[in-house]
Amino acid sequence: MTDINLSRDFKEADSLRRFSIDLEDEHGIQHQIPLASCSGSSGGHPGKKEPVRILGKEVDPACVLGEGGQGIVCRTLDPFIAVKLARTNHQDITDRDQITAFQDQVHDLLLLRLPGDLRISLPYAVLRDHAGYVMRLLNTAESFEKGLLSTSYNVRAYGGTGLTRAVSVFAPDQSKQFQDLPPEERVRFTRSDTAPVMLRLVRYIATGGTRLRFCALGHAAGILSRIHALGMVYGDISANNVFLAGDDDEGCSVWLIDSDNLNYEKQKGPIVMTPGYGAPELVQRQAGISSVSDCHAFAVLAERCLAWVHPFHGRLLDEGDWSDGTDGMTPEEKANAGMLPWIDDPWDDSNREEKTEGMLPRHTILTEGVLRLMELTFCRGRTYPGARPGAALWARELFRARDLTLKCTRCGMTLPIRDDSDSKCPCCDASPSSPAVLELKAYALLPGGRCPEPEWIWHHEIEKPGELWLFRIPTRVFLSFDMRDHDQPFLQIEYRPGTADAVRGAGSASKPGEKIGGFVFLRKLSTDDSKIWVLAPGGRSPKEARPASLEGDRVAAPRELDGSFWLIAESPLGQRRAVSLQLVRRNP
Repeated sequence: MTDINLSRDFKEADSLRRFSIDLEDEHGIQHQIPLASCSGSSGGHPGKKEPVRILGKEVDPACVLGEGGQGIVCRTLDPFIAVKLARTNHQDITDRDQITAFQDQVHDLLLLRLPGDLRISLPYAVLRDHAGYVMRLLNTAESFEKGLLSTSYNVRAYGGTGLTRAVSVFAPDQSKQFQDLPPEERVRFTRSDTAPVMLRLVRYIATGGTRLRFCALGHAAGILSRIHALGMVYGDISANNVFLAGDDDEGCSVWLIDSDNLNYEKQKGPIVMTPGYGAPELVQRQAGISSVSDCHAFAVLAERCLAWVHPFHGRLLDEGDWSDGTDGMTPEEKANAGMLPWIDDPWDDSNREEKTEGMLPRHTILTEGVLRLMELTFCRGRTYPGARPGAALWARELFRARDLTLKCTRCGMTLPIRDDSDSKCPCCDASPSSPAVLELKAYALLPGGRCPEPEWIWHHEIEKPGELWLFRIPTRVFLSFDMRDHDQPFLQIEYRPGTADAVRGAGSASKPGEKIGGFVFLRKLSTDDSKIWVLAPGGRSPKEARPASLEGDRVAAPRELDGSFWLIAESPLGQRRAVSLQLVRRNP
């Protein structure tokens, strides 16, 4: 369970010699990859991860952003620049003809007409003497593999207050006993039977819970959808090729790297894929790379990030009868080739995987909509690629799931809400998980009235309902889901606690400072041609209420938020939605 701090350990080693690899692009600009060489060291330190070799030199793993059989991506001294060096079967390309062929391939990629706002780290310069290129990428960005999929637990970082809090939340009956232990005993506690469960949950919570994962995966699906809409395929979706910058769902950004595989859809040609992500028809060499093979790889990525399991690595890998060995394939190779059932297949439980290794059950982590997309991909879509949902459906459903999540104010876990009457947190059993919830429900508004079922639901916890709070509601709540701007803020909601003096005015018969509730202020943030009205009086049907325009400066809502009121949003095309806004107080 111990996670070695590589950067610090390399700095502390006296035997290391520091230098850089200098690379020059086609514009004559020099780029440096900072290295740490272990030449001269006598065997290194026990338990330390071996340095990565690049161009014959040994590199500090902290410099490596991503690595695979087709190449390696490294940080540079410029915080906005990364360098990819191409490889063949994990070996550097040194043949001059192969270097020239790769450079020509990258130049062809630069000729593709792609939207400027599409978040793919495209090359902007080719390396002069090596098979590689320079691309723009935030130095703070981290691959899904290192961020959302890492289950390692840094005992040095969490061996104090972090682990103490984990014990107090997930094992309160052991909290006092744990606090009395000396530091060395606390580290030993991590090897007990109960510790791994808590450590995995703490790691999952620390990396954003389900809310950040739904959001990051939704952004990745949106990028993939826009690529497919151009008639192109990405080709190699994996956790090492999708990068996340930021640890907050409202401020995070997602980028696809390794863009040299980007091309127009075709059934013939070389197949590049990451083991475990390849669609069955690719692994079995029955078809070429396509948009549906991209969608299979993305679905694998989604299940791995959200539930920390592979969709086909179930009980048959350990319990199946593979004694015949006639096909020469290992159980894992069969699973990766799509020759085993999905671990949650509702019609075939032979490969069912019930072990969660400290994780919550998948039906608790995932919404019904996300589970449905996984079922379509890994059941029917396993043998019939045309049944797989497209990337646009994944993007919409993942953001729908994100907007249903609530954060527990005790343990910090974010999970999708299912039943308003059940407010207990399934992770730590706190009740209520959040004392109050801001709820928006959007209905399609038709000439005959509104639709009975909401088109969209947006929730957010309010940890201290009686204090000042402010939210920016995304565009997808008020207008139809658009892949380019659905996440842009559309409406600002501000709540300010009120007093009797503020409401009744001077001279009114009331006690000074007497609290009677609060006031809600609304402001439209979107600058497009859409319109929005707030209806008065609150709590009445949108068909009967009289609208008041909500443009320009902020406008006070028609009543306190302890009740509910309606908003009407109209898109530039004239489509209307009725949105109810309400504060739901959850009693313990």
